[in-house]
Amino acid sequence: MKKVEYRVIEVGIFRLQCTGMTGERLRHRRSDSIFRAEGSATHVAVTTGATHYRAVGNRFEGGAIELADAAFGASSTLLHTGNVESGVTRTSFPAAGPRVVDTANVVV
Repeated sequence: MKKVEYRVIEVGIFRLQCTGMTGERLRHRRSDSIFRAEGSATHVAVTTGATHYRAVGNRFEGGAIELADAAFGASSTLLHTGNVESGVTRTSFPAAGPRVVDTANVVV
């Protein structure tokens, strides 16, 4: 029997559950949406694994975004662009590079 790994990502009020074998890649895409968080709620938290994250043209209000370095290694990609972050705390965010693009965001 093969082991199945469950990964849960919470984005705003949505709860996404991804299932797959250990080592599977996670693909996460959000666009043209508004996410409101109350208090210390987290819009998205991705901390491990091979990940392909794309957030383009969204509005994040309050709360936090946690995108850890460990989730964006050599086989991962991150595109976070054209978003508005109003009162958002970035608790973790990888440095920009060839596989990590974080440009043209409005932070207020």
